[in-house]
Amino acid sequence: MLEKENQENNENIINKSLNEIVISYGSINSIIEENKKEDILIEKDDDNNFDENTRLLKERNQEIKSKNELAEVLENAAKQLRSKKNENKIFNEIYENYLDNEFMTKTRIKSKIPECLLKIIFFVVAPIFGIVFLIGIFQMKSLMNALSNLIKKSASDYYHCKLNSICNITISNNETNVYNFYDYYFQYTKNEAIDFNLMMLTGFLGDILLKWKGFKITIALLSLFNLGAIFWLMNLRFDFEEEGIFDYDILKVISFVVIYILFFLGLGGSSLLSIKILI
Repeated sequence: MLEKENQENNENIINKSLNEIVISYGSINSIIEENKKEDILIEKDDDNNFDENTRLLKERNQEIKSKNELAEVLENAAKQLRSKKNENKIFNEIYENYLDNEFMTKTRIKSKIPECLLKIIFFVVAPIFGIVFLIGIFQMKSLMNALSNLIKKSASDYYHCKLNSICNITISNNETNVYNFYDYYFQYTKNEAIDFNLMMLTGFLGDILLKWKGFKITIALLSLFNLGAIFWLMNLRFDFEEEGIFDYDILKVISFVVIYILFFLGLGGSSLLSIKILI
């Protein structure tokens, strides 16, 4: 009985939408026909009048073109809603075709959940979850930026040490040494301004996984990159055997680069996921 009532409600919604589209389409068509019947006279009395009439004519033609394009869009929408493939579909199923995020359209709220609980989930739990998630993202982004500085410094020192035989590391007073990485990262996070720009080149990976497997599996997969990078970084030795003498080999420098790439993939793919879900 409930399913029949839901079906009837969906059919009423679809019929109402179709009627509104038809009415809008008819109104636009009537306006376009009236505009087509109007005679636009351009009197070339002088150069100023001619320029003004030309400008008005271009504006009118552009307006007619825009209305024609809108009428075409509405007509195509009406044809799709009336098509046989949508004949037995409910309104939500048809609406899915017009959204790009399959995860959001295929997500459903369980039945018999109290309205009060839903409000707590939407207005309390979800924002808190998003905030906690973003705190971790910002911390890992700072770690990634600090690692980037270590890569630049170690690559430069490796070049000078191997090619120019200059292996001495000079540290200025009151300067935190990047090779004392944990202290450097701690000072870096204190002095660094928060970068709210989380758009990264690898953000599309998160979108693909989100549509394919949903939020939980997406986070689990991307966490493998982030946690793997952190674990690898924690097991590397940053200090030198002899203080002030650079002794990194090429494998260690490459390790830093690979860890950075893992952060770039995992952090970039997961950085905007909580915001998408919260929206």
